[in-house]
Amino acid sequence: VFAGFLVLDCPLKADTKSVITELRKSNHRCVMITGDAVLTAAEVARQVGIIRKKTKVTYELQEKDESATDASKMQTSEHALSGFEFVPLTVRKSSKSKTTSIPASDRKLIQELIESNEASFCVTGSALTKVAMSAVKASPEAVSKSSVPPKDEKSMLFGPAAQEVLKELVPFISVFARHAPRQKEAVIAAFNLSGRHTLMCGDGTNDVGALKRAHVGISIISAPEIEAKTRKATAKLQKKKKQRASTFEASLRQLQEAQDELDQVELGDASVASPFTSRAMSIKCCKDVLQQGRCTLVTMLQIYKILGVNCLVNALVLTKLHMHGVKQGDRQLTILGLAVAALFLFVTRGKPLPTLSPDRPPSSVLCAQA
Repeated sequence: VFAGFLVLDCPLKADTKSVITELRKSNHRCVMITGDAVLTAAEVARQVGIIRKKTKVTYELQEKDESATDASKMQTSEHALSGFEFVPLTVRKSSKSKTTSIPASDRKLIQELIESNEASFCVTGSALTKVAMSAVKASPEAVSKSSVPPKDEKSMLFGPAAQEVLKELVPFISVFARHAPRQKEAVIAAFNLSGRHTLMCGDGTNDVGALKRAHVGISIISAPEIEAKTRKATAKLQKKKKQRASTFEASLRQLQEAQDELDQVELGDASVASPFTSRAMSIKCCKDVLQQGRCTLVTMLQIYKILGVNCLVNALVLTKLHMHGVKQGDRQLTILGLAVAALFLFVTRGKPLPTLSPDRPPSSVLCAQA
């Protein structure tokens, strides 16, 4: 007997879209690495802005049916990807045609499609493992049979041959779906190998490996019941209609109770693996880390500039005074010392900007920008 449909809804966090938008405007690339199905992950990525709404087609990496390529001809990363193609998510594997697919080895075409917002690309964990296996089989050591191929998945994913291919593939991918913990870690390792600096945000035990592998790891708390209570109280407070004083106070009380419960939540394994832990359920902590890091970097650069300028001024002053046979008095030196200390104090009191700038601060004092 048909009783009806069961609808499960997992609403997005209130500030997720705004944080992703600001990160993208500040020239930070955002990707999603999740264990969910590829269609679910692609839709959520479109809602939060990881995949732009103007993007016409979303492609998924799949293995070609006629991928029986001679291993002796696979000597480069492009040859290792020659057995794979990107197929639209709406097209099934049994009905896909050559006209709708994009060769995975055509990096120039893929880059043009991404820059023109014509397409976005996804990859599943199983496809990622197949790419790594293809790269290992195509490596010169495997072709010459001078080494034994790795038997376990971890050794294969983190092998030099697999990482060389993955570092060429991952920059084009926006959504990594159906990924196991080892596959998440392999994706972060490939990003690191490609010369990028990575920040990973996760809330579960399955994110531990990726949090350790990233340059910056941030763990957040996962408490669905408290999150639902907070969302409900916040929605009541944001209503435009006039509320009674008692209703408004009840909503504030409910919000405060949710915050108190959140403070009592025990930290999980992710907080042990990551250098940063946020007692919040929002990814706003990623923006906070970037803002504080940039502020600290700029502050240190300003301090070094003040020290450098102070040394040059003192050298010129002492040289000029020595030429005239004069030296500075104790009061003069005291006043100069207090002035420099005041400059240091004012610089260290600086706070981050409310929004991230698209222009990144210099990473060294010895550069033209500094």
